[in-house]
Amino acid sequence: MTRVLVIEDDAHSLSGLIEILSTEGYEVYGALNSVEAKNIIISRSIDIVICDYCLPDTTGLEFCPILRDYQPSVKIFLITALYDRKIFDIARKNGIEEILSKPIVIDDLLQKIKHHSMQ
Repeated sequence: MTRVLVIEDDAHSLSGLIEILSTEGYEVYGALNSVEAKNIIISRSIDIVICDYCLPDTTGLEFCPILRDYQPSVKIFLITALYDRKIFDIARKNGIEEILSKPIVIDDLLQKIKHHSMQ
């Protein structure tokens, strides 16, 4: 079973994504900030991280390399409401597998998770 960590500071969005992904058969963990996410990534094996760009205590771009320090093979998806070419370029250089725009298109997200789960 694919294990997914969702890092999203909006509690309603976080709970919605957890519910959708759980219904699809994924083992899902949620975090509202980088501290919670770090505690999860230290204690559990995670296959895919879906991380919001804007977190209350850091940015997804700053935090994602820290996740890889703990689990080098984790696949990372960055979600953002900001369309900034610089963000996209830095994300790609940092090895982030997918960049998704908000609002998230659920079918697109599920397809990308399925694709990366098979690799």
